[in-house]
Amino acid sequence: MIRNSEFSFNHRAGSAVLTAAGLLCASCTMQGVHELAESTPVYVTSPILETDKLASMWLIQRFLQQSATFRFVDADSSFPDGIPFDTPNAEFRRLGSVACFETVLNRFDVSDPALLRFGELMHDIEINYWGEKRYDESIELNREILQIVKDHPHDPVACRDLAFSSFDTWYVRVQHLLAGGAGSGPELGSNTVRRLRRVGDALYVGGQPEGDAAFVRLKELGVRTIINVDGASPDIDGARAHGMRYIHIPIGYTDVSRAKALRIIKAAKTMPGPVLIHCHRGQHRAPAAAALVAMTTDAWSNEEAVRFLVSSETSPQYEALYELVGEFEPPTPAELADVEDEFPEIADVSSLSKVMAGIDVHWSHLETTRQSDFSTPANHPDLNPAHEALILRDLFHRAVEVAAAGDADRNLETRMAEAEASAAELLIRLERLQPTGSRKELDSVNKAFSAVDRKCTACHKQYR
Repeated sequence: MIRNSEFSFNHRAGSAVLTAAGLLCASCTMQGVHELAESTPVYVTSPILETDKLASMWLIQRFLQQSATFRFVDADSSFPDGIPFDTPNAEFRRLGSVACFETVLNRFDVSDPALLRFGELMHDIEINYWGEKRYDESIELNREILQIVKDHPHDPVACRDLAFSSFDTWYVRVQHLLAGGAGSGPELGSNTVRRLRRVGDALYVGGQPEGDAAFVRLKELGVRTIINVDGASPDIDGARAHGMRYIHIPIGYTDVSRAKALRIIKAAKTMPGPVLIHCHRGQHRAPAAAALVAMTTDAWSNEEAVRFLVSSETSPQYEALYELVGEFEPPTPAELADVEDEFPEIADVSSLSKVMAGIDVHWSHLETTRQSDFSTPANHPDLNPAHEALILRDLFHRAVEVAAAGDADRNLETRMAEAEASAAELLIRLERLQPTGSRKELDSVNKAFSAVDRKCTACHKQYR
């Protein structure tokens, strides 16, 4: 039986940022990639997914045939009309010691360096399965994609959506690394501090240090000052035990004022170095803050700063962070001299009531977009439903942090975590709706929206 899962892929959200950064051409066709003869091919394959297969689908649809579609067919069914893909008799499949991705590269004489490196990663993952990996990135990429597959065992389309988004980001990351771009050094502590990378001679960026091993690794690198731009309270005692000092300057995803940006820069310039700037994951806010510092201390251009966010896998949905570094003007010495030079180890973060107020605002925005079937309303061109859902998810996460750090009822922390998970599901559904606008996807969005609404209603009855 054929599942109702024919699809084409739209990269609008990611491509807008990447094209602006000068890393992808607007037409999404690369030099050295030959267009297939069939302009609108339909491929048929099984719903059994792994990294090499998903990457090969991405290669075809992203670079070779943007109009291509794939149909997932149950393993016990005969294949309908279409081009077999990754099946025993298909042209595009693993052939002995050649991965499926490499088969596609060879068939169409692809010469783009980043795609060729992708081929090496796929060979490492698919062919060198049991052996020692040639590239550290192979392990990281394979783990990331297999986690997506594990999280969505019965939804190949959701797997495809999320995997394609990951491959888009990895492609630009590989481009950046091959070019030796600013801040393109390897990760230095993936087992201790997530996404830990050197940005400059005396500046690192990464995720939150957790546990003694993380601080040991930072001490090995010579780090003396840690700037936390996340809302969660830092582990001051852990840092002190290893001779490091914490500075807490939390920033958001949408409202980084120039005054706060200058405080981060002043702290990085004046406190003992090397300095680590971190947020929770080391993926969004910390890279943005580190880019601002590098623009001031290392004369990075706005373009280099944007490229650094892309290489850090900062989500294109966080438009405000890209706008921040893309438009930022480094301070003059006089302006920086006027910035206060006393920095708290723990900042007075927003109260739970303020976070809840933010949730109400963005929930109201989503309710407004619902009136136009979750598209941008004509009378509110500033509202993007997926972006509102993204901010809502992050606010629920912030509510979890605040509830955990304070004296709030543990049940409230659990409810906020459940609401965060529901908001994350709503975000996925909205991202799938926007390229297609199909009634089926709209129904899924409405169900996800109602799930979040039920969580909010239950919480309001008990706590407000």
